[in-house]
Amino acid sequence: MSALYPIKARPLDYRHARSCARTFKKAMMSDRENPRGLWRALIVAFFIVAGISSALHTIDMRMQGADTAIRKSADSVHQRFFATSVYAAESAPYAATLLLQPRGAMRAEVGSTATVQLGFKNIGTRAWRSEGGAYISLYNRDYVTDKSIFAHTSWLNGEHATRVTPAYVAPGQIGFITFTVSIPVAVGIYRDTFQLAAEDTAWVSGGSFVLVVEAMQPAVVVKQKITEQQLTQPVIPTPQSTVQNVAMLCEPKLAPQAATIEDCTNQQEPNIRVGLYATAKPVALTNTKTYRIMGAQSGETLFTILANQESSVWFIPGANHYTIHTPGQTKTIAEPVRFESTDAQGIFTITTLEQRPAWNTKLNDNQFRGVLEFHHAAMTGKTWMINELPLDSYLKGLVETSNSGPMEYQKALLTAARTYVLWHYLNPSKHADEHFTVDATYDQVYRGYGAETRLPNVATAVAVTRGQVVAYDTHLVVTPYYTQSDGRTRGWTEVWGGSAKPWLVSVAVPEDLGKPLLGHGVGMSAQAAVAMAQDEGKDWKTILRYFYTGTAILPLYR
Repeated sequence: MSALYPIKARPLDYRHARSCARTFKKAMMSDRENPRGLWRALIVAFFIVAGISSALHTIDMRMQGADTAIRKSADSVHQRFFATSVYAAESAPYAATLLLQPRGAMRAEVGSTATVQLGFKNIGTRAWRSEGGAYISLYNRDYVTDKSIFAHTSWLNGEHATRVTPAYVAPGQIGFITFTVSIPVAVGIYRDTFQLAAEDTAWVSGGSFVLVVEAMQPAVVVKQKITEQQLTQPVIPTPQSTVQNVAMLCEPKLAPQAATIEDCTNQQEPNIRVGLYATAKPVALTNTKTYRIMGAQSGETLFTILANQESSVWFIPGANHYTIHTPGQTKTIAEPVRFESTDAQGIFTITTLEQRPAWNTKLNDNQFRGVLEFHHAAMTGKTWMINELPLDSYLKGLVETSNSGPMEYQKALLTAARTYVLWHYLNPSKHADEHFTVDATYDQVYRGYGAETRLPNVATAVAVTRGQVVAYDTHLVVTPYYTQSDGRTRGWTEVWGGSAKPWLVSVAVPEDLGKPLLGHGVGMSAQAAVAMAQDEGKDWKTILRYFYTGTAILPLYR
């Protein structure tokens, strides 16, 4: 049946049919205990059929004055009655082809949650919208229960998962359905059927999807070699705890190459590439200035988009290509997609990114300077949103410390952070398979333009120390740091093995005596560095030279 426009029949309102089905089921269960109950079950079934037939007859009578196409749609209801619900017939105006879905059964721990993303191409004659009449959304289609076994608190209700994105999907374009599912608490294999629907109008032909989930016992964690603490809120300095949430760095994969400072002095400030996050979802963004959408490898400009206009991009794994949506246009290309502002002061906003600090959920760290690139990494199978920008602009977006920390500590920390990134820039092995220099979470916690505006003292520390790095024997070196020692630092080999690094040896840290070790213990203790700056009046270079033995602070670029 096509959309029942003359009488606005609600295609999703199958609760009555559900109720009848449950009544019949109860009668059949009773029959198992009492054979004479079979007659009651048959009588119930008769009235179910009679009631639905009456409803169909009423629909047909109301459709007599409608056009031929709608009358034919009414006939199709009778033909398909026992295959679909009364109101769930397929229609040409609303039709879809499923292009993106999980491969096979999803596997997840019992009691956990998982994210499902679907991509449907609109092959009907009507555009899809996420708001207003006949909006497109995803429903659970279990006629016996009122709630999906995968229902999550983020759903519209227990059977209504979510609405389509973007807000407008023209015929021929792709709409995305992204929703969270709750994994059952018992081990087993579960399945549920979902269906696209045009609200109060029609089910979407071809818009069905069966979700299969294997709920498993949690994996047993044996041991974690290095604990990495992620920043969840600004660090408010107190006498006892000043830098409790400083993110700790991972062990580098390779020893540093011989890159001497003399060889690099007065060089241009490098651009670095930051892996913001990996996603299987479409990404939408805007810019405060006019921006270009380009092929990342060819450099070809594909679109020029006006300020504040939204565009989106998505990587389709099966087809191995990128689909770009702009106002009124869609294009598919085989190379990564690059977004560049025509003005260096332009700020990108990733409108699909929710990155809200726990201490203030009104904020959303989804704004970034520089260039954005959407890049699928074939070696890992992940698709990354990458931010490319000048190194010191990146440092201003770090949230490794609060705005109120002592300035000499800020300068020491940001110089160590600059050195760490440059080491990876010159030794591009850690994230080479994923095409960026450092990530935004585990290497150093980066939150972009929002952090820059909230932490002006961090930006000042970056500017004052511009280009300065830690060097040993004129070679730029790796400079790990962490939250707090227990009274001494650890040497490189003590924690990570391998060849000794003479600038990373154990030193006494009286400022941390009696405190627990928080982090790997190699390099600078941020807690002690705060005390050295705030209580002992030491400058940033003295702090760095103490924790990185035998080093000098030298300019790499100006």
